Amino acid sequence: MGYELHIIRIDDESDKDSNKLISKEEWENYVQNDPEMHKLNFEEIPIEARNLILESEIEGTTVWEKFSKDKQDIKKVNFWYEYGYISVKYPDNETIKKMIEISHILKAKVQGDDEEFYDENYNENYDDNYLDMRNSIKKNKPWWKFW
Repeated sequence: MGYELHIIRIDDESDKDSNKLISKEEWENYVQNDPEMHKLNFEEIPIEARNLILESEIEGTTVWEKFSKDKQDIKKVNFWYEYGYISVKYPDNETIKKMIEISHILKAKVQGDDEEFYDENYNENYDDNYLDMRNSIKKNKPWWKFW
């Protein structure tokens, strides 16, 4: 669970037109040609209480290595390819801009879980306070509270 943005071509979740889905080959081709991206096929999950990093095999996982933010020691951003779209959890402004850049190349669009769309003008409607509020939802609640 978590708030995600998606790079998609479909109009909504009921749209099953396979011609509109981003193919795995398209995504892998993009990743191969973007020097900032690196294909991993696994996710690193930090376990802070034990000072460990757990690796979970997730095919289609790609890391954006040129992420410049250093918020809470985040030095990279994971992008996941699944079911014909690319997703990122809890993106900040810098990540959203990267997603918009990718969406242009893939002839797609960026859409959030609340069905809102993001383009070059999204910052007029969704400022840092909105995104920080969205991201703080995850951080300020115990793991067992999801309301």
